[in-house]
Amino acid sequence: MTVINASGANGADYSSKPPPPPAGAYNNGRPAAKGKSDVNAGKGEDGHAGLPGTDGANGGDGGNGNDFTFNAGQMHGDWQIDTSGGNGGSGQTGGTGGVGQNAGDGSVEDGIGGYGGGGGAGGAGGDGGKPGNAGNIYVTYRLGSPTFSKVLLNGGIAGAGANGGPGGQGGKCGAHAIGVTRDHNTISDGVKMVGPAGTSGKTGTPSIGGSGFFYLNTVQDVLRLVR
Repeated sequence: MTVINASGANGADYSSKPPPPPAGAYNNGRPAAKGKSDVNAGKGEDGHAGLPGTDGANGGDGGNGNDFTFNAGQMHGDWQIDTSGGNGGSGQTGGTGGVGQNAGDGSVEDGIGGYGGGGGAGGAGGDGGKPGNAGNIYVTYRLGSPTFSKVLLNGGIAGAGANGGPGGQGGKCGAHAIGVTRDHNTISDGVKMVGPAGTSGKTGTPSIGGSGFFYLNTVQDVLRLVR
C-alpha cells in the first residue's frame, strides 16, 4: 500500500488557551481624589471607568492541500491519497475588563462621596481562522490495475470565533461626610455598573474550503468527489 499525505496544515488553535489576564487597575488602583470643601461643594471625584480587557488571539488559517501528480507506465497496488485542506484554528476567549476606579470621599466638612467608575468592557473574542482549500489529484498510467481505497479531497473547516471576555466590576462610591446623607443606590453607583461583555469573535469564512478533484487518466472521477 502506498500512502500519500499532501494535506494542508491546520491553523493554530487557541480554543484551549486561557484568556489574557484581566485588565489592570486604573491609575494603579488609587481611588479618585477626595473632595475639597471649597470646590464643588466638597464632592469627591467620580471614579474612572475600568480599563478594557485584552482581545483574544485570532485562530490561524488552515493551509491549502497540495496537488498530487503521478505519471507512470505501470501502476499497481493499493493507494491512499489525501490532499485535503487544513482546518482553521479557533479563537481565544477575550480577557476580563478592569475593575472601575473607586470614587473619592467627600470632604470631611460637608461633602458627598463621588460615584464609582463603571467596570471596563471585556476584551473581544478572537476570530476563527479561514479553512484551507483541497488540492487536486492527477494520476496517469498505461498498464496495471491499481486500487484507491482512500481518496480525500475535502476542503478544511473554518475555525470558530471565541466568546468575548466578561466586563469588569464597578468601583465603589466614595464616603460622605459625617451627617451627610445621599442615596447612592442609583444607576450611577459604580458597584452596579458592570462593564459590558466583549463582542464574540467571528467564525472563519468561508465555512468550508473548496473541494479538490481526482483525475484518473485525465478523466475526472466523479465517484470520488464526496465529502
